[in-house]
Amino acid sequence: MTNKENLTSETEYFIERTLHRLKNNLQTQMGLLQIQEATQRNYFNEKKVITDRMFALTLAYDSYHSNVKSDQSTEPQLPLQQFLSQFTQHLNVSEHTTQFKVSEIDEHAMKLNDILVLAYFIIEFVDFSLLLERKLQIDYNILNKNINLTFSFKDLTNYSDFKYKYESKFKIINILKSQLKATLEISKTSINLLIPIQ
Repeated sequence: MTNKENLTSETEYFIERTLHRLKNNLQTQMGLLQIQEATQRNYFNEKKVITDRMFALTLAYDSYHSNVKSDQSTEPQLPLQQFLSQFTQHLNVSEHTTQFKVSEIDEHAMKLNDILVLAYFIIEFVDFSLLLERKLQIDYNILNKNINLTFSFKDLTNYSDFKYKYESKFKIINILKSQLKATLEISKTSINLLIPIQ
């Protein structure tokens, strides 16, 4: 096989693999819409939720394209902190509702599918912030071999009954949490998402 044929074969494989991932992620988007309808999940701003999901998809694939090599056989790990910074910057441009604070300087990475699921999780909490009319703060750090995201709403002092108060809205959150193999801990002062470091 010539170098040209080899390059063509690798390029075709790369395109096929990317399209396969894109198809799977679009199916996830459709699945979320179906779950939303089945569970009667009413969003404060449904148009924004869908727009933010599509932006997350675009941003993740930009990062994927920048990090993958055509001859790479395994799925690349995408820089999480960079993705979250860019994603929350987008959220702020549209609503000025989200503040992202990094407590760690170490760069961790996640697979494309996981990074998208995490973005969809964040979008659920952004909608909560609009509903509550309170600014959302997301703190990012590493805790006991877990990526830890702490969600808190400005001037909200007690989260103890948060899940029960908004139980119907937590069905999608619980599905996304399961896909990440994550733990959701709700204390009196905050909501923590703990994602095992792979």
